[in-house]
Amino acid sequence: MALEQGSARMLAEALAFETTDLQALEKTRPDLVKRYRDVRQRLLDSRNAELRHVSAATTPEIDRMRADRHDLETLITEIRGIGGHEDFLVPPEFVHVKAAAAFAPLVYLAVTPVGGLALLVEADGKVTSIRGDDLTEAALRKALLGVEEKLDPNSYLGAYRRWRSKPQGKSASAAWSLALDRTTNWLWKVLMGKLVQVLTDRGISRVVLIPQGLLGLLPLHAAWIEDPDGSGRRYALDTTLFTYAPNAVALLACQARAATLPADTILALRDPGGSLRYSAQEIEAALNHFPLRNRRKLLSPGGPPVTMEALVAYFAQGMANVLHFSVHGQAGTKDPLDASLTIARGTKLTLRQILQVRLRYIRLVVLSACETGIPGIDLPDEIVSLPTGFVQAGVAGVIGSLWIVDDRSTTMLMRKFYELWRDKKKPFDPAEALREAQLWLRKMPGFDSPSDWAAFGYNGV
Repeated sequence: MALEQGSARMLAEALAFETTDLQALEKTRPDLVKRYRDVRQRLLDSRNAELRHVSAATTPEIDRMRADRHDLETLITEIRGIGGHEDFLVPPEFVHVKAAAAFAPLVYLAVTPVGGLALLVEADGKVTSIRGDDLTEAALRKALLGVEEKLDPNSYLGAYRRWRSKPQGKSASAAWSLALDRTTNWLWKVLMGKLVQVLTDRGISRVVLIPQGLLGLLPLHAAWIEDPDGSGRRYALDTTLFTYAPNAVALLACQARAATLPADTILALRDPGGSLRYSAQEIEAALNHFPLRNRRKLLSPGGPPVTMEALVAYFAQGMANVLHFSVHGQAGTKDPLDASLTIARGTKLTLRQILQVRLRYIRLVVLSACETGIPGIDLPDEIVSLPTGFVQAGVAGVIGSLWIVDDRSTTMLMRKFYELWRDKKKPFDPAEALREAQLWLRKMPGFDSPSDWAAFGYNGV
């Protein structure tokens, strides 16, 4: 329950004040809203400074942070005392976790200075702990970032730093693939292999991962080990369908929305700058799997730009329940609400703007863009990715990427995804379709590296 409540705690508080339901509170009690936002910002600033190692926290600074947290809790209690806001940020209970696990078992993943831990929660409330003593915070940071000293061209770079360095050229791409291979193989050895074995022994073929902190930067479904007979690799997703969620409470909301929302009308947005070579093919492949009358397409390079007003109208009126973005994306590494998608030249759609509309009618969002799943490393428990933000905004399911993805392989993956998901004879649900598309792409000549197929993960239901 500590992991459940602590996951993106301050993000949940931020999102709560972006909802239309609480805009009325700001009109009647602007003083209360301002006090809340001021103390929350002070806490965010303090945590950012601490985790960036700007300076060691002194006793007065620690006392000030404690006082700010106390003030925040007091303000939350005061808000709950106002009619209509009784449930504001009420802590979850274990009954919510059990209810979320009824669809598929949950796996909380945590890392500490002395080792890692996976907590498997099943529908009956049974909790199984799986230890990973070698998955320490120091080992995880090394796997992600590499050496801590001054970097030189010959220094080892971790997987995260490699893909953030935007490798160009064959040799750089080879180094990136090697770093990812090394990291995903290490993931299997330190924890994921043990988890997969427990799931296999119990006949569990689908789980929801709730990773904490820096683990959210990694494609956990791509953890691997060499087959004993030397015939190839065994990946975690070969035997198990892994999806992701920020916490059980958010997942419960996704499950409720997925049960009532159709997925029969699509809105597709193409790269406004025309720099994504295969974007047009990808968009057409997605649209072709929907009836002609249910297709909405915005933006062609050289055509009229998409306006924010037009896009917001689509969202608010529920004119499409599937959104496909074949554009450039940017994570909100400083503020989660600044995470954005470039929808026109010089125009970005931010998570803050999305939350002002609320996406109550959207069954699925496909973010076919670079780095749309990266939460950043400064404050990983609080600064979330675009997929998590879309889930919090009301979307039932979101597909996002963890690194700079190749345009060609992404188009191949998306074409196969829609083919499998929209197959009238043997349709898969969206998460299953993504996994099957990844398994298919992995078998294609020249696309067997995890760097080609493992970037995308499925969040929600």
